Amino acid sequence: MLRFVITLHTYAQDVAAQMVTRWLKERFNSTEGICYYRHPAVMTSTGAFPDFILFTKENHPLVIKIISCGLQEIELVDEDFWIINNESIDPPLLELEDFVIKLESKFLDQRKLRNRLRPRGVLVLPFISRGDFEKSSVLYRGRCVQFGRAGIRRLFNIH
Repeated sequence: MLRFVITLHTYAQDVAAQMVTRWLKERFNSTEGICYYRHPAVMTSTGAFPDFILFTKENHPLVIKIISCGLQEIELVDEDFWIINNESIDPPLLELEDFVIKLESKFLDQRKLRNRLRPRGVLVLPFISRGDFEKSSVLYRGRCVQFGRAGIRRLFNIH
């Protein structure tokens, strides 16, 4: 059974994280593992950390970053920055890459884990459909972006 460890009180108000939790429980309901919510184990130099880090016996670790806004709130998606609600932020895809590299480096420090675990990063936009995002005027790099429940279902091969 997948166990969730909630490390911050913000979870109670984090609707997007609760949605992703439901999707992860649906996919991994019979899988042995642990999933950490906003655990600072892989904090970046800017103080950011992923929304979830998932460890299961059958899969490589999964690092999840959630962008919890609607499409109308995203003004620009660029390799160097995103603008959401008139605020410039670090690009989530690069931030996600930082999280994955940080987690990989922790495994490299452990001889028994070295080159055995390959973390994957997933950017989740639970309030935006892939079709709507691709049709919008924002720049799209879709190789590791998952949209809504359908995107999570495709990622984990849920039928």
